[in-house]
Amino acid sequence: MVQFTAHASQAFIASLLLVTGAAHLGGLSKLARLVRQHRLIPDRASMPAALLVTAGELAVAAAAVVGIVADDWRVRLAASAGAVLASTCLLVYMRALVRSGHRGSCGCTPLDGPLTIASFAPAAGLGVAGLLGIAASTAGDLQPLPAPSWAALGVVWGATLACLVVVLPATVPRGAGPTSPTGGRRRDDRLGVAR
Repeated sequence: MVQFTAHASQAFIASLLLVTGAAHLGGLSKLARLVRQHRLIPDRASMPAALLVTAGELAVAAAAVVGIVADDWRVRLAASAGAVLASTCLLVYMRALVRSGHRGSCGCTPLDGPLTIASFAPAAGLGVAGLLGIAASTAGDLQPLPAPSWAALGVVWGATLACLVVVLPATVPRGAGPTSPTGGRRRDDRLGVAR
C-alpha cells in the first residue's frame, strides 16, 4: 500500500502542477493581469509573482516526475514538501481573495470559473497529496519493487484524480453560491460574528 500511495501522490502532484504550470507559462501576461486585478499585491509585483508561481509549479511537477521515474524516496520527499508549500501559499492567497470580496476567477486552473468553495479543491488536493507523499516517502525506500502493478495503478489513479480536481472549479455555475464560510451572511468583523 505504501508503494501505491507513493506513486499516486507523485502522479497527482505532477499531473496537477504540469497542467496548471503549462497553462500559466502559456498565458503569463494573462496571469499577471489577473493577479493585478486581485489587488492583493502591488501592481509592479504582479509579473514577478506570476513568474514565481509558474516556475514553482513546473519545478515541483518535474521533481514529482523524477520521483516516479527514478523511484527515489528523497526526490519524492522533496516534491511532496514542495506541494505542501505550494498548497499552503495558494490556500492563504485564496482566503485573502475571499475576504476581499473577489468573485471572479482566482486563476489557479486553466479553466475559467468563478471563485467558489470548489475553487479550493485543487489547492486542498495538492496539500493532501503532498502530505501523503511525505508519509509514504518517510516510510523508507521502496526498492525492490515487489508489485509493479501497484506502482502503475498508483500513477494512473493519481493522474486521473488530478484531472478531475482541475476541472471541478469550472463546473460550478456562475452565481451558484457564496465563497464565504458564513454561508453568504455578512460578517461583522468588529464582533467576529455573522449577522
